[in-house]
Amino acid sequence: MSANKIPSRTLPAKASEEFLRKEAKRRAKQDGISLGVVQRALAHEYGYRNWPDLIAAANTILRSTASGTSLRDEEWSAIESLGDASLVEMPMAPGVKEWLDNRKAFPQLHGEQRQFVATLGKRIVGYACAEHPPIWMHGSAEAAGQFRLFMVVEPASRRTLGTRLLARLRESLISAGARRAWLQEYEADAGLIAFLTSRGFVKTTSFQIEDGTRIVRLHMDAPFEALALGDSPAGNLHGEESR
Repeated sequence: MSANKIPSRTLPAKASEEFLRKEAKRRAKQDGISLGVVQRALAHEYGYRNWPDLIAAANTILRSTASGTSLRDEEWSAIESLGDASLVEMPMAPGVKEWLDNRKAFPQLHGEQRQFVATLGKRIVGYACAEHPPIWMHGSAEAAGQFRLFMVVEPASRRTLGTRLLARLRESLISAGARRAWLQEYEADAGLIAFLTSRGFVKTTSFQIEDGTRIVRLHMDAPFEALALGDSPAGNLHGEESR
């Protein structure tokens, strides 16, 4: 399946390997075709290349550490590696260490931070975060209802795992009473920009930073309907919140 093709279905948050196997067997019996054909069809409908990839996705869990605790050093290290992998389409992109240090230090500013980590087995395969700055950092009265979003997945996982992470962020934004969500991304990261706009984000502006790199800012206003999964309410989705 083409990486640019939008899946016709979104993997339900509560989907499991057993759930998918039962669906495949039911359809094979109903349509009178082989199980293998149905499995391939299901994988493509959900946006995955093949059945093993779909099963791996069902076994991917969006989890959190206990409320009020921080991610472990080894988890941050894995997220840093994932961040580098997420920029594989941008060979000249700077590293993510400064970005990572900012995420780790943010709770010390006494803002609100909601983080989500996706794991497959013991491997971290996705990270997402919504941050609302403390009052003393607000540039205007409107900033009070604005959250900055971050999402880190490998490019091949944007339309699948990335969609699930954005749906989880939406739930968090709604529970926080957010009015606007926004992101800043490298303008050269065309694949990521295209994915975000396909999910309903609108380009607000672009600008150049000191080193000459161009940045794009995108936003979406409440109730963030374009981020909803649509198939089922979230399950196996957990978050860490720091206030």
